[in-house]
Amino acid sequence: MCAKDLIKIASSGDCNRPNAEFVFHSINRYFSEFKRDQCFREADFALSPKFGQILQQFGNEEGVLFASQYFLFAYTLTETEYKQAQIRIEGDVAQPYLNWVRARWAAYRDVVKGIGVGEEMVFICRHAVTQGMYAPGKSTYTFIKALLDAGEKVTLVALGLVDDEFKALSRSSKNFTLASLTAKTVKERFEALIALLSHLRPKAVMTEVEFDVVSILAILKPQFPTVLLSAGFYNLPWYTKIGLTDTLADSPVGQRCDDFFTIPTYVSRELLDPHIELGRVKNVKNKLGLADDDVIIGSFARMEKFSVSFGGVLKSVLDRCPNAKVLLAGPNDKTRIKQSIRPYCDDNRALVLGEVDVHLLGRCVDIAVDTFPLHSGFSMLELMAKNVPVVSMNDEGIEGNWRQRLPELLCSTDVEMVELLCMLINDASFRDSCIQKTKSLMARQQHDAQFVSALREALAA
Repeated sequence: MCAKDLIKIASSGDCNRPNAEFVFHSINRYFSEFKRDQCFREADFALSPKFGQILQQFGNEEGVLFASQYFLFAYTLTETEYKQAQIRIEGDVAQPYLNWVRARWAAYRDVVKGIGVGEEMVFICRHAVTQGMYAPGKSTYTFIKALLDAGEKVTLVALGLVDDEFKALSRSSKNFTLASLTAKTVKERFEALIALLSHLRPKAVMTEVEFDVVSILAILKPQFPTVLLSAGFYNLPWYTKIGLTDTLADSPVGQRCDDFFTIPTYVSRELLDPHIELGRVKNVKNKLGLADDDVIIGSFARMEKFSVSFGGVLKSVLDRCPNAKVLLAGPNDKTRIKQSIRPYCDDNRALVLGEVDVHLLGRCVDIAVDTFPLHSGFSMLELMAKNVPVVSMNDEGIEGNWRQRLPELLCSTDVEMVELLCMLINDASFRDSCIQKTKSLMARQQHDAQFVSALREALAA
């Protein structure tokens, strides 16, 4: 088993080149072949203290790619103790990487410091996409629109895919420029980024990207501020400022607290609830065997967020409510959640799908359940925008997400959650009341002015 081999390498203390290559290859397999199987958690805990030694075995190109993948490896294996993981990953991964970049990419320091400062607000993102389950793209679109409406000039630099929503925005706004970095190597991408920024003369660079070429830029300290608009992990030592959504900003950890600022958690309404033809909804319900008198409990997230406890709650509800069905969807390994809700997967009362159109499938859902102990963010807002009430566990992991939930749908225990879900299923009047309250809550989700004000204040500090 690949995970056991990684533990052996960590235990041996031999961080030579062949072992480093094996670690890199195994982490790539974790994302592809093993679909983020959580059995790698022990391997992460064993390897992370050795990360700096392993990184030294790689050259400039491989090292950046390895560090970017290793960070995601460690972060996606965090199921509990979320705040402790912020500290552990910062110490084991981010600090060694910071020192490595300073040494290996020092030749670019002067040219980075020579980039002029102007009035352009520059965003750099992995993928400029607004559909599917890639939440950072939705935030980037929302933030860019807010800044454009506030009179700013904005350029977006996409390191990967670009979708039609961003292309349409670039056509409709004379103050918005869309650029793609298509170079294949890290060196070529970084040099292209430097050339582009030299032309743009940024007022500031904003990003959701923790590592990759943006981290090199930030570590080499340009004259303009670099700002991480955190998608979840925030404890990084190289960005000038770090924007925490109000769902993350309750008692953040780390040594950067003076550099944190709070931004609202929200998404543009047109992204939360785009138009879907009713005929398509009926067709997909028929295809999935969902009848009109079924009450559908749904949740959309990465499969590793569907914990054993989460599955246990759903199984108990299905045991008690014969008119209920469960609809779960998301990428990665389905084994754990399927085992948790058996035998209902076998008789089609529980459907576990891969990546789907959440706006189409979301219209099949009557009641949503937030994942726990790792909670979901924008996928719950997307369901609430469709007037679907969301039941959440009010535990430590919910952070500030409780502000975007109905108080009467917050639970303290698994038993309480089961009882509440059964009540929503069986009491149509209570469910209708929660639907109306959800609709009212989502009507207040417009925070453009708050975001622009928070960002401008942080840049001026």
